[in-house]
Amino acid sequence: MKKILICLILAVIIASTVHPQDWPMYGRDLCHTALQSGKGLITNAAAVMVKWEFTDGTAIYVWNPVVGDADGNGSYEVFAGDIDYYGYLLSGTTGASLWTYQGGECVHASGAIGNVDGGTDIEVILINCGTDISCLSGVDGSEKWHIGLTGGWAHSSPAICDVDSDGEMEVVVALTYPGNPGLVSLKGSDGSLEWCFPVMSFSSPAIADVDDDGTLEVLYVGSDSLYCIDGVSGNLEWGFPCLNGNLMSTPTLINVDGDAALEVFFGTYGDVFYSVDGETGLEEWNENVSDWIGYATPAAADLDSDGNVEVVFVVRNGWVHCRDGDTGGVEWDYNLGSSSRDADPSIADIDGDNSLEVIVMADGGNIHVIDGATGNLEWTYSGSGYHYVVPADVDGDGWLELVYVSNSPTRRVVCLDNIDVSIGLTGFNAIGKEGLVQISWSVEAGIDNYKWLIVRSMCSASGYEQIAELPTKVAPASYVWIDSLVCPGVLYYYKLGDVDRDGRVTWHGPVTAEARAFHELSLALSAKPNPFRCNEGVEIRYQVPGGRSRTALPVTLSIYNESGVLVRVLVDKSQAPKSHVIPWDGKDRDGKFVPSGTYFCCLNVDGKRVTRKIIIIK
Repeated sequence: MKKILICLILAVIIASTVHPQDWPMYGRDLCHTALQSGKGLITNAAAVMVKWEFTDGTAIYVWNPVVGDADGNGSYEVFAGDIDYYGYLLSGTTGASLWTYQGGECVHASGAIGNVDGGTDIEVILINCGTDISCLSGVDGSEKWHIGLTGGWAHSSPAICDVDSDGEMEVVVALTYPGNPGLVSLKGSDGSLEWCFPVMSFSSPAIADVDDDGTLEVLYVGSDSLYCIDGVSGNLEWGFPCLNGNLMSTPTLINVDGDAALEVFFGTYGDVFYSVDGETGLEEWNENVSDWIGYATPAAADLDSDGNVEVVFVVRNGWVHCRDGDTGGVEWDYNLGSSSRDADPSIADIDGDNSLEVIVMADGGNIHVIDGATGNLEWTYSGSGYHYVVPADVDGDGWLELVYVSNSPTRRVVCLDNIDVSIGLTGFNAIGKEGLVQISWSVEAGIDNYKWLIVRSMCSASGYEQIAELPTKVAPASYVWIDSLVCPGVLYYYKLGDVDRDGRVTWHGPVTAEARAFHELSLALSAKPNPFRCNEGVEIRYQVPGGRSRTALPVTLSIYNESGVLVRVLVDKSQAPKSHVIPWDGKDRDGKFVPSGTYFCCLNVDGKRVTRKIIIIK
């Protein structure tokens, strides 16, 4: 069995800012697997709605947004930058701007959200191309520190990590063009330089213990080589030279072959996709894909639940390739139908069917949702953007939404959600009949219902016990359920539980009903003295009717408390048609005296029921 989760677990441990269903950095985690946990409810294009859009009225820069609790209020925000030098923190629920930061140049990379300086607040790291790297307060966007850059643009997205294991966070980022130092590790508290490796890059760094030596390494792609850098010293551990053209892809790290080391996956402008051993820096396999891969970053997960990791990458000509991570064998190929220069695939169970989908945005065109196991198209949506489509629970409702940056008709940040799938419940009723209660309800709409629960009590506020579980039907639908285990004359309270596909329950009701006594056969039942004290006891008298047959009939005589919980069974056998007397000493099934209060004595003779109230006093 391959150790699929080694890199994922490591990424969660060392990236303390990663929480369920957020996306706080490029590639979601330090290994850039682009794998999201949780589920969505977007089952097809018809189920998609625009939850919110944000534009500053000019041009939001087309780059990947990040999602996290930046201001520490317990809910998620979306951070994105634009070509007009601004960074925006947006409410994940409404898309409203919470704060704005103006830098000295356009934003050409994803930001990162995390606790950078070790304080109580969360920070946002923003790269302004060619001018500075800024550490901003997640609360109000105020500047905590920044360092100036010289020369050309910075295309790399930052990583937040304690890369040297000194107990303090660092910001690791690769800088581009002459005049900048290359790959740098900056102290999170003040931005001061800890080390640099002097090879410039477009690549965003990936971080993990790739060689199983107990320390972290930084992997990034330079102009002609893949580099593995020691996270403590910044020294080169190994380099993998590439003779197939310029390297601009960002690497993805994951264990695919079950040994102690991770594998490194990346592509080139020379049309070749590589798998490299993280310990030795030696090639494991490669594939020539007949077109360049550009900036696009692979994604990795066990897409078909076969116990093996698959790796997904996108080529400029519009092909999405899924390969066995260990051997490079073809799993499936999918054509987007248009070019895909910088498409980064993401992975999530976006439709809630317990299987993973691959989500890709074609250049300036549609969002494609592809079945991860087969490579078949599930649905498309006209998104008019490119780069990542970020699956995250931005509004805190427990389900994934899709966030991306659109460039048509205006550049804007867009959040897609599922159309309201709340259950259109109508006519939840309980009707008392002879010896039973009929419960009924109807559903006009709703795609998320998994099953129904019915609970019952003799008290409206508490004491509910489950009495039924029913499978769902395709809406619109009507339901009827019969509660025959009732005592005539007793008022029952019923609640209906709507269980969704994630196991969460929405309760409806209560409604009330009282079963009527049978007319064709009268049952006599009395208790004396009533009220009574436990140390005195009570005599319960009842009549087993004989009719014409005079044969023995099945009889149960039971005591229930006010919440409808069974306290004790006094009789459970067949009895001859005549009068019977049985004492109750006020004790439960365990021989303990019950507390004072109201109880119900329920007589069931051959399916016919009658109930009397009994009161115990101190």
